[in-house]
Amino acid sequence: MDQVETIFINSRDRSPLSVSSSDFEIDLPKLFINVKSIDFVGAIIGNTIYTINNNNNKLRYIESIGLVPTTVTLTNGVYTANQLASHLSVVLTANSANLSSYTVTYDAQTFKFTFSSSLVSFMFSFTGLVNNCSYELGFVEDSNTSTASSITAPYVAKIVDTFILVETDFHNNVQTSNHSVNCSWVLELPPSGTYTGVSLVNSFQVIPPMPMPSFRKIKIRLKNCKNKTVDFNGGDFVLMFDVKYSKK
Repeated sequence: MDQVETIFINSRDRSPLSVSSSDFEIDLPKLFINVKSIDFVGAIIGNTIYTINNNNNKLRYIESIGLVPTTVTLTNGVYTANQLASHLSVVLTANSANLSSYTVTYDAQTFKFTFSSSLVSFMFSFTGLVNNCSYELGFVEDSNTSTASSITAPYVAKIVDTFILVETDFHNNVQTSNHSVNCSWVLELPPSGTYTGVSLVNSFQVIPPMPMPSFRKIKIRLKNCKNKTVDFNGGDFVLMFDVKYSKK
């Protein structure tokens, strides 16, 4: 006889060996066998993701006088586009090798950032710079810009994570790899700073190959569109799954 059981996965209950609240493993209170399908039915999650974080807080620029590369570290935190523009203006000006004053603006019509220098021309150098913010600011990743006194990003800014990928691995063994995935779903996040139920972008039933091995553990990773693990800064969440199995 088939039976459906809802399991609630709270990231607070993660194994002490887990990496973080967005990359963790949980031991379930029971063993599931003869599994026929798995439904991801809901989530309660807080959007505590920083706009600027350890994965994207580096920026390098080279001024035309002296040609000395200057790498700056932006302050981690949540920003609107205009707030980030103001922060960039302060940081670039404070670290200018030629005491140039920088003005950064955000155009709400084109969704692009423009960077201007008062005394010297400059360029941005993202090539080889780990954890840089080129993607968020609208530049081509792992590339350099041309030298000019004013530079407008060629692409729109992408400073808000609207969707995240939930990767799961239902298993019953000690993991030898952190990259095994057997089910994935996409979630739409609530507005920054809020904690609520979120929408399932692709809510569908997963039917595993039969017979599916029994499972008592779930490995979960939450990733952004850059395929990097999302940092919720210690924030926890709840995921809900319906497991259909044959009870003999």
